[in-house]
Amino acid sequence: DTGYFGKWHLNGQLRPGWGDESDFFDFGFNEIKYLFNQGHWKWIEEQGNGKMKEYDYAGGENKFKKKAEKHFTTDFLFDRGIEHMERNRLQGKPFLSFLSIPDPHAPKYVRPPYDTMYDDLVFELPYTARTAAFKNPSTPLYNYHDYDNVPLDDVEEYLEEYESWDFFQRSMRQYFGMVKCIDDNVGKLLTYLDDAGISDNTIVAFTSDHGDMLAEHGKFNKNRPYRTSAGIAMILRYPEKVMAGKIIETTYTSVDFAPSILKVMGVTDPNVNFQGVDFSEELLSNEKVSSKDVIRYVFDSGNNMSWAAAIMNQYRLVVSGNDVPWLFDLNQDPYEIYNFFNKRNVVPESIQEKLQDALFNAMPAYEIPLYFANKLVYWDKPACIDSNDRLPTEEVNGVCSDLGVSIPFVDRCYQENFIKHCPVTCGTCCSDSNGEMLRLGELSSCDELRSWKTCRKRKIAGFCPVSCDQCDAS
Repeated sequence: DTGYFGKWHLNGQLRPGWGDESDFFDFGFNEIKYLFNQGHWKWIEEQGNGKMKEYDYAGGENKFKKKAEKHFTTDFLFDRGIEHMERNRLQGKPFLSFLSIPDPHAPKYVRPPYDTMYDDLVFELPYTARTAAFKNPSTPLYNYHDYDNVPLDDVEEYLEEYESWDFFQRSMRQYFGMVKCIDDNVGKLLTYLDDAGISDNTIVAFTSDHGDMLAEHGKFNKNRPYRTSAGIAMILRYPEKVMAGKIIETTYTSVDFAPSILKVMGVTDPNVNFQGVDFSEELLSNEKVSSKDVIRYVFDSGNNMSWAAAIMNQYRLVVSGNDVPWLFDLNQDPYEIYNFFNKRNVVPESIQEKLQDALFNAMPAYEIPLYFANKLVYWDKPACIDSNDRLPTEEVNGVCSDLGVSIPFVDRCYQENFIKHCPVTCGTCCSDSNGEMLRLGELSSCDELRSWKTCRKRKIAGFCPVSCDQCDAS
């Protein structure tokens, strides 16, 4: 018997879209009464007529004040899931219970006592928020963030005010409260399995669809290729078949979940094809720690479609329509603030090329939106490009674009560190890139771009300044 409890978010625009109100879909599960399509409702009630009713936090706070632990969404869904398991256990039937808990998520409210549990904590902005604000180093251009327009002279004061902002502190405390509420409910579920005597032959998998940046790199929420947004762990317990303490470092994504877990459950159907890969063999192996060179893909969606990434182990290659390619190495740079693209002394050329080739082939195969977005994408770096980091001096606060505007040139472009930092602004570089750009689904060199008479595009002119007669290399 199968049951789905919680947010679905795959049935169009229906809101909330309770499962028992659907005339056309069962979503592949037997029990869908407690499934809802959209919304982050904080309270749920099963009414006398059997119909479901949802409430935002304010709408249910007073109504359920004396029975909050029965109607707060996290508690309610865990309780219904446990009931589903127990009903099937008593009938001697196998079960699959999928609990999709909306929290932790905005609006950031949680029921008592979790709402005040962390009031004694004072939160500081993370290290990467400060580096982003001070542009030391700057973040990728696809990561437009809350501090982008704060003048560098004002950053310290801005960050101090942000940290003391009541909204920031309250949001963080409520977020921690939401996580603690989930944690306690997971404990309740595990206790039930122990008490029912079915822990050893029950698979428990805990994961999420995305993280929350919580001000890392100057951002909240998601939609970034950083580990804090897209690097989600999966914790799995299956005492009967999976070694305790096992660590899998291989990169997998959410589409790999279904074929893998079903295989572990012994459910197979040769007529069903999955886009995901089956990692059950690695899960069931006797290796204490395993790591395979599997490349998986994550990408932006919606109206912007600004980036796409290929990930393998600690490496993460990100291309976008906004910036040069970024290559992260989490072993060398766990904060993900440095770009190691073309840094052969850090990341081997073979790794970079492997990720580039894989991503290019994956984009049309998996219909990654950036590929079809009619955007010019740097597949390699221009030979001449200014750094977006703060200027290499303690004398003034600014970036390359400030030279000759708010910061006088004086003799700065005669200094070697400025020439290296701002070669375009200083007019000291005139070379075509030896690499390629992604244009209309094809990778094109400067020779090809010039032959297509595309130099009127500013981005192409910057990539191929000699071919586009922007400068004289002689």
